[in-house]
Amino acid sequence: MTSDAHRKTVLIVDDDRDIRLFVSGLMKSSGYRTLSAQDCQHGLDKARTEQPDCIILNCIMGDEDGMSFYKILRTQIDLKHIPVVMVSPVSREVIGQHWVLRHGSVAGPEAYVQSPPEAGSLVHAVGELIGQQHTRHPEKEK
Repeated sequence: MTSDAHRKTVLIVDDDRDIRLFVSGLMKSSGYRTLSAQDCQHGLDKARTEQPDCIILNCIMGDEDGMSFYKILRTQIDLKHIPVVMVSPVSREVIGQHWVLRHGSVAGPEAYVQSPPEAGSLVHAVGELIGQQHTRHPEKEK
């Protein structure tokens, strides 16, 4: 087994404990080290202290807005390099339209998985983001 020091780390930000446990188990069984946060503030704190390789973020969390949390990630010099998989029950197209209206020019997430997430889709999305050298593409910034 690979030691935690050599495994890629995934931070799961979701207000639903059962989803956090499911996604954490899924990521661990796929060889990742996992961290969990039940809300945006804890997610931001863990992202800063742990510098995960990827964040899986629930777009809709009770009274909180995962999209606002994502915007904070993208405007912080120490966090903007971390790729994000956005999970939402709302279609990618609707999320994109809402994003442009609400957040302007900040680029959307690197990957999107509709919820409830299918195990294979989520593992694939994380693997694609972590497996490649991550750079923001200028055309995505528009």
